[in-house]
Amino acid sequence: MGGEVCTRSRREVGAAVRAGYLATPALLIFGKAGYVSDSQRKTFTGDPAGGTAFKTRHGTDGYQVGGGIEYSLVRNFYVSAEYKYANFHNHTSRQNVLGGVGVRF
Repeated sequence: MGGEVCTRSRREVGAAVRAGYLATPALLIFGKAGYVSDSQRKTFTGDPAGGTAFKTRHGTDGYQVGGGIEYSLVRNFYVSAEYKYANFHNHTSRQNVLGGVGVRF
């Protein structure tokens, strides 16, 4: 008995509201929350003794929450770090960490 189940994300799209607090003139601390949708593929390889293998594709949605910081280096340039947790209605979840460099116009 056995086999292996693998769930992979194919596409994630979300929309969130972000609110922040300007801790210093150069440091913004923010939180975010919103909706997220994902297209997933699930594969079962089957057991070596002849179990049935299968692949499925399905869409699921859920919520996302997170937060981060932005720090202004000079007038229009900043660096940022952000964490996001997404939880989907099919009992899967994902965590992302993002680092960035930006320019304000």
